[in-house]
Amino acid sequence: PEPESPPRRLRMLRSEPMSFVQMIVQYDAARATVEELGNLGSIMFTDMNAGMNAFQRNFVSDLKRCDEVERHLRYIAEQIRLAGVPVGRREVRWRASLDELQHQLQDHEADLRQLHSSSQQLVASYNQLVELSHVLQKCDDIFSEAKASYTASHEEVLQPSSSADDLAAMALEGQQELEAFAPLPPVDAARSRSTQELHPRLGYITGVIERSQLVKFERILFRATRGNLYTRSAEIAQQVRDPRTDALVHKNVFIVFFSGQRSYEKVAKICDAYGASRYTYPAQYARRTALLAELQTRIDELQQVLDHTDAHRGARLRAMAAELAGWQAHTRRQRAVHRALNSWSYDIGRKCLIAEGWVPNSLVDATHEALRRATAKAGAPVPSIMNVIDADETPPTYFATNKFTATFQAIVDGYGVPRYGELNPAVFTIITFPFLFGVMFGDVGHGLLILVFALYFVRNEPYFEAMRDMDEMLAYAWHGRYCPPPIPRRPRPPPSLPPPTADRRRPSRPIARYMLLLMSLF
Repeated sequence: PEPESPPRRLRMLRSEPMSFVQMIVQYDAARATVEELGNLGSIMFTDMNAGMNAFQRNFVSDLKRCDEVERHLRYIAEQIRLAGVPVGRREVRWRASLDELQHQLQDHEADLRQLHSSSQQLVASYNQLVELSHVLQKCDDIFSEAKASYTASHEEVLQPSSSADDLAAMALEGQQELEAFAPLPPVDAARSRSTQELHPRLGYITGVIERSQLVKFERILFRATRGNLYTRSAEIAQQVRDPRTDALVHKNVFIVFFSGQRSYEKVAKICDAYGASRYTYPAQYARRTALLAELQTRIDELQQVLDHTDAHRGARLRAMAAELAGWQAHTRRQRAVHRALNSWSYDIGRKCLIAEGWVPNSLVDATHEALRRATAKAGAPVPSIMNVIDADETPPTYFATNKFTATFQAIVDGYGVPRYGELNPAVFTIITFPFLFGVMFGDVGHGLLILVFALYFVRNEPYFEAMRDMDEMLAYAWHGRYCPPPIPRRPRPPPSLPPPTADRRRPSRPIARYMLLLMSLF
């Protein structure tokens, strides 16, 4: 039997009378219709395609497009997070279609990927130049120390009558010894082995390696060449960014002297195996000086290019961060719209969509008005039709709540939803729940603290409602985190869209601040 419509003051005492309606909507106006009905929050659609799987429904391609848009949004959000750019809290309403949003996000992602790739290449080149400059400086220091120790050990051999030309010749002796070595080029395969054995060449390899790998690196070199090499290394004081991993690590500059082409091939393979970066160290002092000066100039130029690239990328990310919340909200809304449309039936003959659902009697006129607004918004030539029809099924339970009663209704629904037409225990829970809390915690100081806390929440309600990201402690007191959502007594299809937060009749989350206020008073 159809329950009588209760007075407006007692609407929460019993579930509202429901009507089963059928809507016939043109295909062009379907999306706008679901959006308007979702904003109103007045209907619960029934699934008219229960015998179909998810891949046989009419709007599967649109849901896949939503998945693709969410993938773009995840990449953009990750880049914004890595850059440390704050995300805007205001959700700007996106007016364009899902296709336009997808094309725009594709362009944004391609732009970010190109900027990221260019930045990585520039950073790798910059780090290589920095490592090469350290190689030139540290190897010069190594040879300067060796030359100083050699000079000190032979000072007593010098005669007082030695001429200035003799002293200058001995000063250049160390440089001439270094120029006798040279990095060995790759050997031609046709060269005979006998020529290499009769005329072995001396060479050296310089590079940079992680400090933690240096001891193992030197041990493997010694074993591979059977001790026929000489190795020196020097520490780099500050951390160096690795060109391969882009991580700051402590590194050492090394130089390895060896003899023969076979030793060169072994040393080169071991360097590559341990992730060492090899660099060319010219034997002539003039070339080293010119190369070091050129390196400093190129490092300064690359630093300016990197700063300009980072500034441009940061500006793009800040512009995207300001609109990210609106993009995400629009994508969630479109996903909900197309999930609701998948429960509609498509009439091939009339080329329209047919939907059925339950509407409270008090919201039938508002639903008619929402259909008219959606038809005008979509510009459909044929208006949508809604008919109230008879149904054999038991109507679902619906209680009209507001931001004060929603928390207590959520507590009751956590234990069970009343049947259609039954009394609503949440009306009595508004009094009994805070009273029992006051009986258990009969402390004036405790109650005073909760009262001040709840009054602060109520007074600053607009500020906290605008917050998108709350920590867990604040969300526990504000939203009533441990108030469970309603549990229906029987399986029901999901509604078209959750009502927006601004809808005071049916808030999307339970609000615990008013419950805290009553609990503190008791």
